[in-house]
Amino acid sequence: MKSLSEANTQFALDMFRQFGKSKEDNIFYSPFSITSAFGMLLLGCRENTALQIEKVLHFNQLTENAKQRTAACHQYLDNVKEFYLASAESVDFQNATEESEKKINTWVETQTNLEDKLTAEKLIEWTSSQNMSKRGVDLYLPRFKVEKSYDLKDVLMAMGMVDVFSPQDADLSGMTGSRGLVVTKVLHKAFVEVTEEGTEAAAATGIVISKTSTPYSIYEEFHCNHPFLFFIKQNKTNN
Repeated sequence: MKSLSEANTQFALDMFRQFGKSKEDNIFYSPFSITSAFGMLLLGCRENTALQIEKVLHFNQLTENAKQRTAACHQYLDNVKEFYLASAESVDFQNATEESEKKINTWVETQTNLEDKLTAEKLIEWTSSQNMSKRGVDLYLPRFKVEKSYDLKDVLMAMGMVDVFSPQDADLSGMTGSRGLVVTKVLHKAFVEVTEEGTEAAAATGIVISKTSTPYSIYEEFHCNHPFLFFIKQNKTNN
């Protein structure tokens, strides 16, 4: 898990630097969501198309000694279900755009509603002392809400993921048994809202309440009255 989290972190920083070249005021995205999507796509990619994706995601060292590929379509679908608990479906963006968008949005709403699955056991596990440390902080954090939508095609191409977007060079033959598929868009949407009551991100809500019985004599100051960078992180997996 350590090497996987390192790969995901490196990809996150690479993408942040690429986003930083734009003139956008706020940047917010989920690198884990992006790597998961391309991890599924990677199972159906072959040759240089796969190598470029692995390099951009920093998966190349992870899969160097473990790649076992097959061109069978059913194997691709089985792998998607086994490794990502997901499924691949065909939608008609060209002739039924609205219906396709509704179908995807409905799926996202039902699959990412994590607060309904949050249990006391999970909350205790996530906030256990071994995953936390004590430090006094004088924090001034404004309430904010960020919702961003991207087509990541240009960003990913600038990072080196080129062939998968090229009709001539894309090799996704692991999905169908033959070439002829190409990625045209990579749509990504991320949402976060931070208030004094907690943080909500992608329909998952977490509230942390700390005891005040142990005062700190020295406080670190962090006043968010300037541009700042923040991460939503799970300590257990370091992701």
